[in-house]
Amino acid sequence: MKKIISKALVQANQSLSEDRLVGLPHETNLVSGYSQPGFVGATDMAPNVDVSSERGEWREYGADGMQLIEGGIEMPTGMDRKEIEIEVGKDAFTTVKVGLEARVYDDEQETEDYDVIKERKLAAVANGILLYVEYLVSKIVQNVANFAGGFSDTKVLATARWNDYVNSDPTADIRTGCLALEDTHEVDRPEFVVGLPMDVWLIASNHPKLQQPIPGTAIAQPPTLEYLAKLWNVKQVKVLFGKYSYNVGDKKDPRNWRFKRLWTNCVVIYRPITKPNPQSPLWLARPHRQGYPKVMPPYRDNRKDADVYPTNDKFGVLQRANNRAYLIDRVLA
Repeated sequence: MKKIISKALVQANQSLSEDRLVGLPHETNLVSGYSQPGFVGATDMAPNVDVSSERGEWREYGADGMQLIEGGIEMPTGMDRKEIEIEVGKDAFTTVKVGLEARVYDDEQETEDYDVIKERKLAAVANGILLYVEYLVSKIVQNVANFAGGFSDTKVLATARWNDYVNSDPTADIRTGCLALEDTHEVDRPEFVVGLPMDVWLIASNHPKLQQPIPGTAIAQPPTLEYLAKLWNVKQVKVLFGKYSYNVGDKKDPRNWRFKRLWTNCVVIYRPITKPNPQSPLWLARPHRQGYPKVMPPYRDNRKDADVYPTNDKFGVLQRANNRAYLIDRVLA
């Protein structure tokens, strides 16, 4: 049954400021609880860190518990205790408001239930927000200028690129990246993750030096992601997904859609942080305003015979360090 939107309710809601307006609980939970594991950048590289204000400052404390006092900490009678030096790093963060809308058209209700349509449209809105985060992260990560010296490797020579199956050595490249990161993290390479865009993964899976032996035979087969993780002695190998659509004709005809990859021609080695907070040794972070996203009460678009559900979110994407991840660029071309 079609739901009628009260004009009085809409007008009353529009008279309130956004901060005072409470989003629709069920619809907001649908959007906030949406996840897309394939978006590694949005979920793994730049994890959500809830903040209580739209801008502010983060403080990161040094690895005080890992400090070794090489002169010893013995305390003879009358001597002072040694002191652990706690270094503090500061980062300013800012969140910005983003918004998308979901429209439920009257005509659609002739074939489907209203709530089914609404929830599908809201899932598309949530996916659109995460895709935008993935886009922002991919732009930061795939820029060599965002990495300190010694934390990136651009494959200038064609013989060093992974599609040269004779001369290139992917395992040696991964080893070099992991060695660099071991100097800037208190953990070792078994805690690192290697991210491969789909085009790189397709080339790597056919590389003769990465083939997975079949036990009990002299035959090898294309590697699994799990096998590569064991070969490289890292926590996990993940494929970096994320495509965005563009239209080459009539926007209302999905047959005209084309898709481009967000991630391509690179390899990223990084350390994921579980249960991140502002004091975590984060490489990238997504400061996220508490209380968001919000799905606002719908308004009626009489010109298009549709109910419109506005959705707002507030977040930022922040690079906190340029030496906590390693980029291998131009892996294929």
